[in-house]
Amino acid sequence: MTAARIGAGFMLIALGACAVDEPARSQWRVAVSTDAPVPLLADRLLVEVLDDKGSLACSACSRLFGVARETTWPVSFGVVPTGRERFVRARLYRGARIGANGLPEGAMLIDGLGALEAPHGVTDVALRLSMLCFGHAAEPTRPAACDPATGATTPPLTLKGDAPLEVGQAAIAVESECDGVPSGMACVKGGVFVLGDSRTVGSVAPTTPERLVRIDAFAMDKDEMTVREARSLLAKVGGDDRPGRRGENVCTFTTEPSDNDELPLNCVSHALAGALCNALGKRLPTEAEWEYAAGSRGEERETPWGDIGSACFDAVLARGRSPAEGGPNQTDSTSCRVVPGEPTRPFGPVRGGSAGDVTREGLRNLGGNLTEWVSGAPAPYDDACFGPAGALTNPECKARDEQRLVRGGHWALAPTFSATTFRGVQRRGLGDSFTGVRCVMPFGRK
Repeated sequence: MTAARIGAGFMLIALGACAVDEPARSQWRVAVSTDAPVPLLADRLLVEVLDDKGSLACSACSRLFGVARETTWPVSFGVVPTGRERFVRARLYRGARIGANGLPEGAMLIDGLGALEAPHGVTDVALRLSMLCFGHAAEPTRPAACDPATGATTPPLTLKGDAPLEVGQAAIAVESECDGVPSGMACVKGGVFVLGDSRTVGSVAPTTPERLVRIDAFAMDKDEMTVREARSLLAKVGGDDRPGRRGENVCTFTTEPSDNDELPLNCVSHALAGALCNALGKRLPTEAEWEYAAGSRGEERETPWGDIGSACFDAVLARGRSPAEGGPNQTDSTSCRVVPGEPTRPFGPVRGGSAGDVTREGLRNLGGNLTEWVSGAPAPYDDACFGPAGALTNPECKARDEQRLVRGGHWALAPTFSATTFRGVQRRGLGDSFTGVRCVMPFGRK
């Protein structure tokens, strides 16, 4: 537990204490608790003591806490009355999502605003930061707050000695398990994460506004579908849609067994990709499922392997053929193919991908080798197709035209565009040498 003392003109921090070492005189002892998962959704807590106009009650009536460890909760502090105190506001947020003023941007926060009544001796009160209030900013000048029990907007409630919330115990945040996982797949446990990122560079479709999302457990193929696997399924799929039938370059598919059999399948349309998954009793992932898995279940890694700066060594990216070489698929994205002091890397998608491009669940090549078809439309995350404002559960924006989404980097793409939040767009009937197939199997839902 973290303890502090706030008074007119000063604030004294005493880390690791469970009470404030002060004489027994009238004061509020405020305990701030949360049921949010930390540090997944938040690692900073801003506490303010406000007057009846919603302004700071004193020059030192504000304090920022680092709260990334569960053991720091609840955060306790004392407030000595001076006659100006009316409210306590606590704001929980991620330090990675702050603006130039040092305060959180957007709605990725949990606010609590409670009213103070005159203390009688040392009066214990509780301010609870509930996940039901995620994204609802308190408005002390109105004043308006979020009721932690219901998530409804109300006038600030008078702070009482309520029982604290337990970190990570919000219903939306509790992990769910997979009920059996087929061979060749990995379990992606259900949980909560933030979909999108305003800092994503160069995304074709918007990656904003950021949304809080609950994903239920699902299994995902550890690897991209291979040529051999696809060939064995085509008779079952039927129809005349075949990989590479449009004459695309650098296609891996062969109608007969060949050295390409263990290469990842490419040059496949969105419809055929979905049909291949369906033939296995699976389906294409939604983009929310894909991003959740690629970011290691809410760790929100920049790439599946971590820092994008090590892309050339950790993923199959930027291995295109330069214009000087001639031939098809010429690209300027060759920086990872020829690296000083390193052997020249192969052109095109490779067998097995890269040992570094792997998530903690063992999902390989989500960041590179081939981009992957996902289901959904390239709409902003606040489009009505995603659902109402607030937290979302297993969201999918149904496609309404010819445009479909692809996720992940590929062998000819610059590392800059390999972020897990990057949204690529492609016509559904177009199969190219950059895009492949990975399937999922949800549990308890379609």
